[in-house]
Amino acid sequence: MVLSTFGVMFTPDQERTAAGLRRVCRPGGRIGLANWTPDSFIGQLFRLLGSLLPPPAGAGRPALTLAVGQRGAARRVVPG
Repeated sequence: MVLSTFGVMFTPDQERTAAGLRRVCRPGGRIGLANWTPDSFIGQLFRLLGSLLPPPAGAGRPALTLAVGQRGAARRVVPG
């Protein structure tokens, strides 16, 4: 199992990160992510802050990355 708790959602290149998770996961293994969802309080807060402030230089957009935490989203980012 490859596991990330609230880290992967802040990566600047989501597709590259998802590819890296898949690369290190053994065939038949599982990738587990703990992320805030877009509809959660934190997701709404990120959306509000994102509309008022630009992200720091080089930082990803957590509100977009939150979708990776939804069931099956990793398959859409990196099919396989």
